[in-house]
Amino acid sequence: MSRTTPLVSVIILNWNGKKFLNACLSSLSRMRNPRIEIIVVDNNSSDDSVSYMRKAFPEVIVIASKKNNGFAGGNNIGVEAATGKYFLFLNNDTKVMTNFLVPLVLACERDSSIGCIQPEMRVMAHPDLLDEAGAYLTMSGFLYHYGYRKEHRLPMYRSARVMFSAKGACMLIPKVAFDRVGGFDNDFFIFFEETDVCHRLWLAGYKVVYQPDSYIYHLAGGDTTDTYNYERRVYLTFKNMNCSYLKNFGTFFLATVFPVFIGFQLGVCAYFLASFRFGVVKAIVQGWWWNLRNIRSTLTKRSMIQHRLRVVSDRTLRRSIYYNPGLYYYFCLLLDAKKYRHTTLTQYEIKK
Repeated sequence: MSRTTPLVSVIILNWNGKKFLNACLSSLSRMRNPRIEIIVVDNNSSDDSVSYMRKAFPEVIVIASKKNNGFAGGNNIGVEAATGKYFLFLNNDTKVMTNFLVPLVLACERDSSIGCIQPEMRVMAHPDLLDEAGAYLTMSGFLYHYGYRKEHRLPMYRSARVMFSAKGACMLIPKVAFDRVGGFDNDFFIFFEETDVCHRLWLAGYKVVYQPDSYIYHLAGGDTTDTYNYERRVYLTFKNMNCSYLKNFGTFFLATVFPVFIGFQLGVCAYFLASFRFGVVKAIVQGWWWNLRNIRSTLTKRSMIQHRLRVVSDRTLRRSIYYNPGLYYYFCLLLDAKKYRHTTLTQYEIKK
């Protein structure tokens, strides 16, 4: 790693993920272009991760937190130590290609309106398959995960596109854009925090881009799979989605998408009640209750976002971030998202 000022600060969170670190950090150490610094924020691991990194990868900047700050808080800590023009937020359960950053940085250098850019992510255990190729807002409030577990060689996934949200496992954000929108929301802890920050980037006049000229491998799940049981994941996801929309939606989406989102949540509750999975219903209700208890804080954030940050209306954004996949998609999303067959989203492609 060069001693000169880095162009990209690679920020990685680790929580009891020692088993992933060698593959991830070794792949980064083979990079020669562009200049990078590697910052790992350890969220109070108990698996000897910190001492392992300091011994095996002495060039890595290791920040050992005394508590688990989650994905949002941990990444914000990493940003405070970062000196690069760009921040690459990268999961520890990834392996990167030697030159994967070049197309991402070049795109941002050529187009200052890019606020976030994501490479193609392939499933590590099934390298022919995509993890996903970007997400779009739908009429229901749930995200449309384009390309989820589909063949990455298909032409429909080979074009650069604008999208609503990048995937937090690997996304590059210019420092100026990240600072402009205030970083990650620490109240989110984990899940949906990357979509929340992407939403605010769109509101601030930036765009979020998918760039398949670059790719990495992602294990998917990483150090959250064994720790966050289904009910806990449901609670955090619904809690954060409701909070994000209450902050970021303007009048148009509040009147059109948010009521449908509430209706879909009630439908999900009814489904799990009928399935006698009361723990899931409880998790959703707890997410609502968190938002009710914290509504003043959320409304304060909303005021700042709507009156100081927003420069683009929801009606304008709709053309770039919104897609309606049809009811069958939600059926697949509930039962098995891999079954859904995607169509080509030519309307979002970026012309060369």
